Amino acid sequence: MLNSRKTNLLYMAIAAILLLARCGVLPITPLTDTTEARYGGIAKNMVETGDWITPHLWFDGQYVPFLGKPPLAFWLEAISVKIFGENEFALRLPTLLVFTTLLIFLWLVLNRYSNSDIAWRSVFFTLSSIVLYVCAGLVIVDLLLAFGVGCSLLAYYAFLQEEDSRLKKFWSRLVFIMLAVGFMTKGPVAIILFGLPVFIWTAVNKQWNSLKYHAWISATIIFLAMTVPWFWMAELKNPGFLKYFFVNENFLRFISHDYGDRYGSGHEQVRGTAILMMFAAAAPWSFYAVFRLWQSGKRFRLRSILFDKKSSFFLCVVLADTLFWALARQLLITYMFPMVALFNVWLAMLIDNQDKSKSESNSQQLFAWHAFLLCFLATISLVVVSPIIAKNKSTKAIIHRCEEMPSFADSKIYFVHRIPYSAYFYGSDRVAIHRSQLPEQSFQAIKNGDNLLGIIDQKNYSKIPQNMRDQMFYIDKFGKYIIFRMANSTHKSN
Repeated sequence: MLNSRKTNLLYMAIAAILLLARCGVLPITPLTDTTEARYGGIAKNMVETGDWITPHLWFDGQYVPFLGKPPLAFWLEAISVKIFGENEFALRLPTLLVFTTLLIFLWLVLNRYSNSDIAWRSVFFTLSSIVLYVCAGLVIVDLLLAFGVGCSLLAYYAFLQEEDSRLKKFWSRLVFIMLAVGFMTKGPVAIILFGLPVFIWTAVNKQWNSLKYHAWISATIIFLAMTVPWFWMAELKNPGFLKYFFVNENFLRFISHDYGDRYGSGHEQVRGTAILMMFAAAAPWSFYAVFRLWQSGKRFRLRSILFDKKSSFFLCVVLADTLFWALARQLLITYMFPMVALFNVWLAMLIDNQDKSKSESNSQQLFAWHAFLLCFLATISLVVVSPIIAKNKSTKAIIHRCEEMPSFADSKIYFVHRIPYSAYFYGSDRVAIHRSQLPEQSFQAIKNGDNLLGIIDQKNYSKIPQNMRDQMFYIDKFGKYIIFRMANSTHKSN
């Protein structure tokens, strides 16, 4: 029979295997459109230009400042590129390291202020949350926001549990440091995702007295020192930045579809969609939580579970922040990431309360399910997901195919309709830059241009009339992209 210590050692081994498996996939898959290639391009431009104050990107045929988010995530990616070179591994590594650090911080806090079983379960549940696990190896900013917000809330939980006044001050300052990390990743939303549940939990539990133990002065100075300098310098270099960032990006986007987005359209959803997104982001453990609550309803009073002195803090975070996002219409499932780890802590505490009266064999059965999930996740990420994404969600392969054809070594590559972000990243000087246009305009530009090689995806190809198809000389195809030239081209197919 497995005792608790051996079970936790197995949790540790499985966590290590999952992280190593995710790390192994980083260099295999090319940067995908649109998010990965866009943010990867920003970091690449930062390294090439040496401008670490104003992030820049290629957007709709123009090289423009990217003022939609603070640059902390881009700084980390750019530093990694400086160390490891301009490649997929370097750009994705910071996200995986941030995720790993979140897991370590999660274990440290819970192991000290709860118990090792809760700590290891929380780590494993977070690591094996499928959406979070997959995104932990992508070039996105939401994992860094999840780190900042999640660690600030965990540090606040430690602050509440700690009795030593000096350690309380330490945890208080750490709260503000982590909030600064979140603020420098996505702005004021980090403060909201922290402050809303903390205020509600404090009010419900009448814990106002705990506020006097915060290191308010020193912690506030630390927060301001970590955030104000960049915002000040960014405004000096880009007049009007502060108004656009705080008003348009962080206020109007939550109340209006047309909020003046400079970098494309937002992802509009029906209000309340965040609840379903949170359920999906925490899967499969959201389903398991429903089962556990059903079990609890049969054996315990549900009220005693929902309002447990320790676990209620984490439940409050999940409910309050999910309902906050439920009021918004511009959102993605990645916005739920800051709550996933806290949800898993609550679930781990719920299981711990239930398993005190369970036999050890049941714990073994639960662990066997965890091991099975490990194999499933590793197989999906390594064998299935990467090849599919590589073929259909990036232009890396089709651009490299063009570069491999000697007959077209001097040809510029012209993308029909619009240029994908990954083409800006991988195409470098080979891609002909142009604004978004109708396919008819693209065909005319290729026909009138000097030595242009056209690339069109299947979606646009299916929409063009037959007379335009008759003018195409097919050269090659890879994934969803077709390489062609026009009738007046001076080159011949190889």
